[in-house]
Amino acid sequence: MFVLSTPTFATRPSYAHDRTILAPVPGVSTEQIGQLPLGRLDLMDVRILGRKFGEGSLFSAVYVPLRRTRGDALHLFNQVSFTAQRWGVTFEHCLPWATRLRPDHPLQTTLRKPLFSPKCKFVIGISQWARQFLVDHMTPEDAATIEHKLFVVPPFQAVRGAQPRTALAEDEPIILGFVGRSFFRKGGEAVLRAVERSGEALNMRALIISGAASNDYLTGCVTEDHINRVRERLSAHSRIAWYQGLSNDKVMAELAAATIGALPTMSDTYGYSSLEAMSLGLPIIGTNVQAGSEIVTADVGWRLDLELGADGFWAHHLGLTWDRYRDTVDYLATGIENAVRQLRSEPSRLPQLSLGALRRVRDAHNSERATKMLAILSTTL
Repeated sequence: MFVLSTPTFATRPSYAHDRTILAPVPGVSTEQIGQLPLGRLDLMDVRILGRKFGEGSLFSAVYVPLRRTRGDALHLFNQVSFTAQRWGVTFEHCLPWATRLRPDHPLQTTLRKPLFSPKCKFVIGISQWARQFLVDHMTPEDAATIEHKLFVVPPFQAVRGAQPRTALAEDEPIILGFVGRSFFRKGGEAVLRAVERSGEALNMRALIISGAASNDYLTGCVTEDHINRVRERLSAHSRIAWYQGLSNDKVMAELAAATIGALPTMSDTYGYSSLEAMSLGLPIIGTNVQAGSEIVTADVGWRLDLELGADGFWAHHLGLTWDRYRDTVDYLATGIENAVRQLRSEPSRLPQLSLGALRRVRDAHNSERATKMLAILSTTL
């Protein structure tokens, strides 16, 4: 039995954190470390982190003191550990997560140094894209140094649907299920636009679970006036059910009534709500940004391709203008309409895609994931 000591101060403890650290793995137990005080650092502090602060970890510019544990290793999320304890990390994008520095900034060498320590036992990307992004921002020598302990294990998701969906009836509405706090970045307005434009012909409806706010790094071009107008449109539309916030259990209950999970996102490290939709047997509509091309494949749904940069991000994710955002919403809405139109003309595709979604979650995100995690711990600890 391996014991992983898991700090409870993770940045998103109820969402991504649960899928990467606390997911059940036979033969592995988790010891939670209680809340500890956090401290913000400036760049000079980071330069002398190990000598000045001692045992701790770094998430962005936040320093986290770490207690000694009796477990086999610390298991962190998006953090690097400046500690004498054995540790490993699961990450979505870069390490440490979301620093104020570019990934290629010289100071990143200091921040990544703990990864090369023998105390660091495993470095797990949640996607092939995450792994490649990390490697691409290292020197070839550094990448070769951690090759033996660098793995890819997708996030955990329990299967929620026992059977695939049946073929779509002629008069049955097609309900798009969108779940996402960052409504505009994740393509929520494209779902709204598709429903508005489709009229009654496609019998398309939408379930929207979102605060419909623009509070993220991408969509600063969206004005408060536009946000208010969008909220009015969501409230007034007869074919849209809009919930501004629900518990996860209620989200899953509402999502179970949908036909398709829709996350036409412009930027997302993974897209966990797509996993939730697939776990219910819903085919998905998504995009190719970041890990999207690994998730949205022809056997589980429809992929809408955006122009990508060399790093797998949307080519326009920096300095997004209003005109570009508006045109992209139109493009994504058209893609959603085309997917719904195809499903309406080929109703037998629904059980096929639904079965593909359930198989993906069962194999890659449940049993196979547990096997991979156990093999990594057996060979590294």
